[in-house]
Amino acid sequence: MKKNIFLAILFFLGAHFTYATIDIQSTFYTTNDGLGNNFVRHIYQDSKGFMWFSTINGLTRYDGHSFVYFQPGKESEISLLDPHVRNVEEDKNQFLWIQLSPESFSCYDLRKEQFIDYTGTGDYRKKFANKYTMSNGDTWLSKSEQGCRRLTYINGKYQSFVFDTKNKLLPSNNVTKIIEGPNHNVFIGTDNGLVKYADGKTYAISDVKNIYDMLLYHNTLFILTRDGIIYQLKDNETLLTDKKLI
Repeated sequence: MKKNIFLAILFFLGAHFTYATIDIQSTFYTTNDGLGNNFVRHIYQDSKGFMWFSTINGLTRYDGHSFVYFQPGKESEISLLDPHVRNVEEDKNQFLWIQLSPESFSCYDLRKEQFIDYTGTGDYRKKFANKYTMSNGDTWLSKSEQGCRRLTYINGKYQSFVFDTKNKLLPSNNVTKIIEGPNHNVFIGTDNGLVKYADGKTYAISDVKNIYDMLLYHNTLFILTRDGIIYQLKDNETLLTDKKLI
């Protein structure tokens, strides 16, 4: 009985002191404080501790004391491409990838504090709808009917490589999904076949049609088609039909 009373006293004392040490404070920021717009879509903290606010009228950075506001600049300079910012994400090379509403991306160098041409070829204004980041730091961008592009950061700058039907690296320009599979190989799904990228080369794995999505589960790649068929990749080369959903 005494033991139970003692434990109860410890519980209430612990609860009291725990409650007493909690001091929650909040501050509400608006455009009057320097925020680019009051409609904030996404909030992100980078590796340096800066807070980034994605709004419908530009991108805002906050260092804990003041705001810096980014908007599209002159046509001749590299800047934020569009004011409608959806979200931001930092990669392993300390570049901030900024996804914009009209299917495009901007890239900001956190070390040099400037926007860059992430393609290395002047194609940074092109439309891209999807971004995929691989474990080695490579970034892949794609958009329906224009193939995809691999971006790699080498010797302090980005280089890009185009994959499409024109250079005969893809069976179709309609890329539906890009995913890192077993052994860090990259698989590109299209509406006219599956391609594997490994060791700087592409390999046609299958001519399976209408690939809709791909998933890596327990080091096994599963491919779903718009026809409701699930395929399982075996040995990085052979597709086995698993089952039909519909």
